Amino acid sequence: MSDAPLRILIVEDSASDAKLLERELQRGGLHYSSLRVETEPEFIAALDIKPDVVLCDWNLPQFNSLHALLLLQDRWPQTPFILVSGSIGEEAAVNIIKLGASDYLLKDRLARLVPAIEQAIAKREVKASARRNAADLELSERQLSEAQRLARLGSWTWDSVTGRVWWSDALYKLYGFEPGAVLPSCDAFLERVHLDDRSIARRRLEAMLAGEDGYPVDLRIVTADGRMIWVHSRVQTSRDSAGQLIRMEGTDQDITERKKSEQALREERDRLTSLAATAPGVLFSFRQTPDGKVTLPYSAPAVIDMFGHSPEELARDAEPIFRIVHPADLERVWQSISESASTLEPWCTSFRVAVHAPCGRSDGF
Repeated sequence: MSDAPLRILIVEDSASDAKLLERELQRGGLHYSSLRVETEPEFIAALDIKPDVVLCDWNLPQFNSLHALLLLQDRWPQTPFILVSGSIGEEAAVNIIKLGASDYLLKDRLARLVPAIEQAIAKREVKASARRNAADLELSERQLSEAQRLARLGSWTWDSVTGRVWWSDALYKLYGFEPGAVLPSCDAFLERVHLDDRSIARRRLEAMLAGEDGYPVDLRIVTADGRMIWVHSRVQTSRDSAGQLIRMEGTDQDITERKKSEQALREERDRLTSLAATAPGVLFSFRQTPDGKVTLPYSAPAVIDMFGHSPEELARDAEPIFRIVHPADLERVWQSISESASTLEPWCTSFRVAVHAPCGRSDGF
C-alpha cells in the first residue's frame, strides 16, 4: 500500500458503532483518515474525496446500503465496499457480494476488519494492474496491426507441438481474406502460392522440418479475389536442446510494386543496351531523385573510355554528375536536367569533362 493514509468513508448512523470501527482500525495499526456520514446527501458529497474504501452499515434508517453501493459503483467503480452489519442473513450477504460488495463483516466479529480492508485494497490493485496490462496489450496489438498494414506485411506462427497455426489480421488481408474467414494452416498457405512457385515453398518447409534454419524467399501469391502479388517471405525456427523443431514464425511482405519496378528497370536497361550498340557516342539514363539528386542508373560501356569511370561506378554514386561534369559547367547542366525532369521534354547541352576524370580530357561534349 501507499505511504499516504487510506481515506476511509464510514457510513454509519450510530456514533458508538462508528467508534468501535475506529478502535479496531487503530488496533490493527492501519494508517488512515476517516469521515463518517449518515444520509444520502452526505454520502454523495463525501464521494468527492475519492475514498479508498467504504465501510457501510447494513441497517440505515435514512439511507439504503444497497443504494450506497450503487452510487459508489457509479462514481468510483473500483473502490472496495465492505458491508458491516449487526445481523445479516446469509442470503442477503451473498446477494450483496454478487452486486459488487468486496466483503461483509458482523459487528461482533470485527477482528477481521483490517485484514478485510487490506485484502480488498490488494485485490483492487491486482485488478488495476490486470486492466493496465490488458490495455497495454491491446494498444500494442493495435500498433502492430497498423504497422503491418502500412508495411503491407503479415505475420504467422506455427506451433509444431500443438499443430496450431496463427495468422495476423494483416496476413489474412494480404491473402485477400477477411480475418478469420479461413482456418489458418500450411495447406491454406500453399493453396495461395502460385502453381509455378509451390514446389519452392514446399521444399523450403521440408528443409526446415528436416533441421535447416529459416531463409528468405520471394513467392508469387494468388489472392482469394484472384490478384497475383509477390511476397517476400521470411521464416525463423525455434528448436529444443535436441534439435527438435518447436516453433516456426514468419512474415510475408507484399513486394509487388518493387518487383514491377525491377522489371521495368530491366526492360529499360535492355532497351538502352540495344540502343547503345548502334548509337554514336555514349548513351546515358538520367534520373532525378525526390530530394533533387541526379543519378545515372544506366550508362553505356563506352562511358569508361570517355569519362574514365565504369557504368557500375557511376550507378552506385549518389551524385555522379559531379564526377563527370566540369565545375564551370555544372550549374548549367544541372539546370537543363532539372527542367527536362519537370517538363518531361528531351534536352541537349554541351559540357566539359571534370578535370579529375582519369582520361584527363577537358573537351566539350
